[in-house]
Amino acid sequence: ANMQQSLNFYKELSDDNKSRLQDLQDKNRTLEKEVADNKSELQDLQGKNRILEKEVVELREQVWGLMRAIREKH
Repeated sequence: ANMQQSLNFYKELSDDNKSRLQDLQDKNRTLEKEVADNKSELQDLQGKNRILEKEVVELREQVWGLMRAIREKH
């Protein structure tokens, strides 16, 4: 009887560990997908940021050109 109780205990422990492992693997897959999505979004935002930085430089140059033109008229 004692042997059977020990076997039952270790079987339950093993089943519980398998269940916890499965849960952790599922969570890990979810997190890996979130990380991949975040990396993709970050790259997209960095690309958009580079475009905006170039546009700011161009607009700044246009403003300086307009200010020079206004000064030359006065």
